[in-house]
Amino acid sequence: MRRTLSDLKPTCLWLEALPRDPTFRGSSFEVPVATAAVRRDPERPDTGYLTLLHFVNDHDTLYALLEGLSERLRPHGVRTLVGPTHLLPQLGSGALSSHWQLPPPADTPYGPPYAPEHLGALMSPTDTLNLFHLDTFQAAPGGADVSLRALEPQRLTGDLLPLLQTAFSAPDFPSPDAAETRAILRWLTPRRPFGFLAALPGAPDTPVGLALLYPDDAFRYRLPRRETYNRTGRLWGGVLPAFRRQGIGRALLGAALAAARARGWDSLSVGPVPRNGDVDTFLQACGGVWRQGYTLYRTGL
Repeated sequence: MRRTLSDLKPTCLWLEALPRDPTFRGSSFEVPVATAAVRRDPERPDTGYLTLLHFVNDHDTLYALLEGLSERLRPHGVRTLVGPTHLLPQLGSGALSSHWQLPPPADTPYGPPYAPEHLGALMSPTDTLNLFHLDTFQAAPGGADVSLRALEPQRLTGDLLPLLQTAFSAPDFPSPDAAETRAILRWLTPRRPFGFLAALPGAPDTPVGLALLYPDDAFRYRLPRRETYNRTGRLWGGVLPAFRRQGIGRALLGAALAAARARGWDSLSVGPVPRNGDVDTFLQACGGVWRQGYTLYRTGL
């Protein structure tokens, strides 16, 4: 059985240092300055995915972190780091590189405003991604006459796995298999994900596309309590390659917007997705607004 990201134990590293703040001068207490986890790619064992859980605004700290990871990973054959990513890389990747005044949605990687500067000095940018927002009250995007039915999330680890793989496909990461999908569903279960399956009228029992939605609760925890926030949701979706460019994606998006509107959500966010890719083009054509950019980095060890 192929080992997957979900059952490989990550390599973790955290750094502590004496504070430079004059207020604490003379103190012998060290404070945490960086924490990271790396998981190896099961299909490319020489590649690891870097999850930055915390690091302070200091070039030398990030340098020391990468050096420490290199010492621990090179004996195991890891020669390349890609990041920053979510702990489950398919759910989100890249450092936030614009629109820092907007709270990022759930499942996007930790990304303080100073992250791109320090990451760019020590790693090479390898991909740029866009995060899109869709107003749930916008006009329906149209689409084909398809048969829609409710998604049963537990089927995503079985017969619907190929559909999920279309939703979480990205050039820098392997498509999730059944074990990774179970990990994704465990992560999302507290938010009660739901969605739709799309099938052609002549074959209603053979789904060819899906939309997966769940509420975005990140704003509730990131904004001060005195501030209000708009209710938003997250959307993932895809159509099997042989059935694309037939309006099925637009039909699924229309159903997703209607369901989000019925739940009182003001918007849906999608991505980050590769800039100038098929999903990027599709979302722009359907009224999606690009609001935040992300950059993915790579470095050799």
